[in-house]
Amino acid sequence: MLVAALQEIDFIAADAPAAGPYPPGPAFGQHITFMGCAPALAAEGQDLHSVEVSGPSPAPLLAAGDNLRPPRCPACGRSPEDWREQVRAWNGEPAQRDWTCPNCGKTHPLAGLDWRRTAGVARVFVTVWGVFEREGIPGDALLSALGTVTDGPWTYFYLRR
Repeated sequence: MLVAALQEIDFIAADAPAAGPYPPGPAFGQHITFMGCAPALAAEGQDLHSVEVSGPSPAPLLAAGDNLRPPRCPACGRSPEDWREQVRAWNGEPAQRDWTCPNCGKTHPLAGLDWRRTAGVARVFVTVWGVFEREGIPGDALLSALGTVTDGPWTYFYLRR
């Protein structure tokens, strides 16, 4: 259903294979705002850009990459000193646990931490490959189409591997 919604708005190609990665559709560049001075988009049918859809997983997962920055507590705004060890243990694992800030003592779900757009918690991920980190921002129409299908709001983050 999610792939069909992405095809309907021409974000991925209408003749995309049954399983991803999916080639970009004719409106791919209209659904992402590019911030660089000269972004290079692949012509339809080329392999420079692709879209992957993963999930749904039974439980929300934490996804983080090489560009991860320390998460901040939503109550006090500080980061724990041992955050790297904690996040390594959580990465790719069910994110149903809570986290207690060692600075202020407040408890928050992992999804409630401020990951500074370098990690995310979800059951379904749509990954756009071939766009340089922080040079592409998903547009409102793309996020709205995803939210309509999954019955909830979507946001984005940048994952580097």
